[in-house]
Amino acid sequence: MQRATSFRIAVTDVNSHIRTLIQRELTQEAYSAFCVHCEDDVHALVEHPLMCDLIILDPELFHPYGTPLLNTVLKTYCAKEIILHTYQGILAPLPERENIVLIEKNEASIVAIKNRVHSCLKKVHEKHIGH
Repeated sequence: MQRATSFRIAVTDVNSHIRTLIQRELTQEAYSAFCVHCEDDVHALVEHPLMCDLIILDPELFHPYGTPLLNTVLKTYCAKEIILHTYQGILAPLPERENIVLIEKNEASIVAIKNRVHSCLKKVHEKHIGH
């Protein structure tokens, strides 16, 4: 199985405390997680899509919601896993794709994020074995 440390995760959140919490929790699970602090950092992810295997994306980072940058990220990472970590009902309808999951921000969201990351790593491993 692919090692968790080789599975790179970009963590975005408008709130630095939440961003750091998610990164710390994933690092404790032996994942390679790094923080994306601002829209400029997101531009770097778009320009270099091999930087990560999964993005935990807080759409609040994009002002106003639905900016072209959010759409560009969704297009650039159409084959990679995306976790949209936001408040339920805030987002406009998004494309229904298997690689995008919405996890509502609440006190239990870190558990849901860890579970999704684990299943994504497993899916990536199975895809590599299948080829």
